[in-house]
Amino acid sequence: MSGENEPLLEQEQSLEEEKGEKKRNVFCIIIFLVGVAGLSAAIIISYFLYFKYVIGLKVLALNVWGMPAKVGSEDKELRMQAIGKFIQKEEYDVYLLAELWMRPDHETIRKLVPEGYHMSQVGDFALSTCDGRALPSFCSGLAIVSRFPFIEKEFLEFSYHGSILNPDGEYWARKGAGRARVEPHPGFIVDFFVTHTHTSHLLVAELVGWVDSSNADFVVLGGDFNTDPKDNETSYHNLKEAMISSM
Repeated sequence: MSGENEPLLEQEQSLEEEKGEKKRNVFCIIIFLVGVAGLSAAIIISYFLYFKYVIGLKVLALNVWGMPAKVGSEDKELRMQAIGKFIQKEEYDVYLLAELWMRPDHETIRKLVPEGYHMSQVGDFALSTCDGRALPSFCSGLAIVSRFPFIEKEFLEFSYHGSILNPDGEYWARKGAGRARVEPHPGFIVDFFVTHTHTSHLLVAELVGWVDSSNADFVVLGGDFNTDPKDNETSYHNLKEAMISSM
């Protein structure tokens, strides 16, 4: 009789092992699925948190070359029309414009600004003595076009203007920086600075001081700095130490 029972015991043991193996496999599959579900949930939550708290802004800084034709600017009227039509494409959220010296050119671009965008006025980023009708005397040539309404606008004049004896005409301009504050998202404040400097580390030092004094959540600076990263002149390097370069 004992010989007849031995195969049955071995068969029962084999069945128990198979059941145990199946349970382990099911348990592993459940753990795997729980892990996949947890990872997927984490990715989805991170995705929504990212787009909830991260705001993308597209910014273009452009020198419009707006000196009067009598001092060497070619095809200025055609260029201003083209710039206005380019802004109409709404490819950027903010446009930082330099060398927009003349009031008629400012008005040309302003008329072409698309609905929903906002443009600074001549007097926002210039002294009250700015001409801009016959000559760019005592003007800054700065303007900002923004998809977002302006909360604040301010003109900061450089204390150094060059020498009246220099033939470059820098003395007769009143360069500086225009600051416009916007709120692209509720509670999220950004200061945009637009500037046009000539090659002087004195101007950049003053500019960095203005940027550092901003209490906005983020600061964006753009413009024409008249310098090259490869130059020995220190303006670009001083700016890079104070801010993160987009180049």
